[in-house]
Amino acid sequence: MNLPIICILLSAFAFPGAAHFYLKKIKVGALLLTCFCIPFYFVLGFLIDQLFMVYDALFAFKVEPSLSAMFWYMFENFADESNIPFIKSAAYYSLAFWLIGIADSLRIALKENKLR
Repeated sequence: MNLPIICILLSAFAFPGAAHFYLKKIKVGALLLTCFCIPFYFVLGFLIDQLFMVYDALFAFKVEPSLSAMFWYMFENFADESNIPFIKSAAYYSLAFWLIGIADSLRIALKENKLR
């Protein structure tokens, strides 16, 4: 497999910065991974709060055990509505750093592929 395809697959499916580590660009890879993980931590925490809220409602018989009823309950009763704009922006930042990592690893891989 050629280098640009390996880098795209690593960045897209492993984690942001994985291709940079593969290309021995450790500082850039660590920076991308850190910039991705910090906002993603908050998004994941919000999702876990939502999951526990539905879990508690399920075992308190406030919602029936069907997937559609659980989703309806989750979207009607947010765990903390004041955090929604922050969580949305954190999700956008995580997505942006992931896409930046893919594009930058492709750029570096194409440059190194020309040198070979």
